[in-house]
Amino acid sequence: MASMTDPTPDGYTFIPKGDQAITSMCRYKTFAQGGAVYIVHDKNGKRTGIHVPTVVHDRVRKVAEKTKMARMLAAIEKKKKLKTQLCQAIRSQFPRLPKSKLLRTVADYAMKDYNPTHKLTMAEKAFTSTISYIRYRYTHDMNVERDIPLDECLRRVSDAVDEKALEWGWGPEPEPNAAFLPTATELEQKLRRIGKRSGGRPSLLKEKA
Repeated sequence: MASMTDPTPDGYTFIPKGDQAITSMCRYKTFAQGGAVYIVHDKNGKRTGIHVPTVVHDRVRKVAEKTKMARMLAAIEKKKKLKTQLCQAIRSQFPRLPKSKLLRTVADYAMKDYNPTHKLTMAEKAFTSTISYIRYRYTHDMNVERDIPLDECLRRVSDAVDEKALEWGWGPEPEPNAAFLPTATELEQKLRRIGKRSGGRPSLLKEKA
């Protein structure tokens, strides 16, 4: 581990955080050769990059330049495929969501909200993103008023989100041994909490035809 104020070790090159392809490949090549990688932090302890052997960095950089276009095209194709999957999952959970432009808008928002590290199914990711979009698009003007308690304002927002979700055709799926059916906002909050944990659980949303 190193600090930003520490000098770069002899024979090493600093790679700033940001280029995941270069960073991961340099780490892999360095470890494969039995070398050491130094993680660099700023004064606040935030990771800013790594030091790797210059020889490894130069070799990886040359390969990266040659494969840059191929990697760019692969990323575009992957993004298109993900958007198609999200559109299908959104339509399955919200069958009355108006087609064409609005569906694409919700899918674009879901792409921005998409977190690949969250252990949710595609249906659950589409659901949480759609509810988040509804909250952003249809409740943003529900400002907190002085004479209304915060809890009441939050309840109004939740009610508005649930109403729009039902309007778009969402219906709660009964959980095993559940005493009540969750609202859209309650289910979204639950999914976002468990999305940050490990997987290995049954989905709380069923894929609909």
